Amino acid sequence: FIPKLWPMKLSSRLQRSNLKKMVRKQLIFKFSKILGDNLTGVAIGGAPSSSRLRIWLEECFGDCYHGYGSTEMGPIAGDEGFLWDEVEWKLQNVPDMGYSIKDKPYPRGELLLKTPY
Repeated sequence: FIPKLWPMKLSSRLQRSNLKKMVRKQLIFKFSKILGDNLTGVAIGGAPSSSRLRIWLEECFGDCYHGYGSTEMGPIAGDEGFLWDEVEWKLQNVPDMGYSIKDKPYPRGELLLKTPY
């Protein structure tokens, strides 16, 4: 037994779903044209962003890079958590805190970074 109301509810949901898709497609198209055709990607720095935001940015602008860094040094590490190739690093002993680069099982110390930026 299928109530007569079921097809109407289903039809209404499908229409709303299609309307959402159309509106989303138009918004993405308009938003992507705001900055012109020369933009090929965007970068997000700082705290991790949601996957929904990244998907939306990729739909609008193409590539979406996520990195970590600081104002003084620029980008340091990428999405995977690895330092970028251009970044030079060194771990230095901190005797006042009892940190040594020879500590086992993991070396400890002050991380010194140098970037080309």
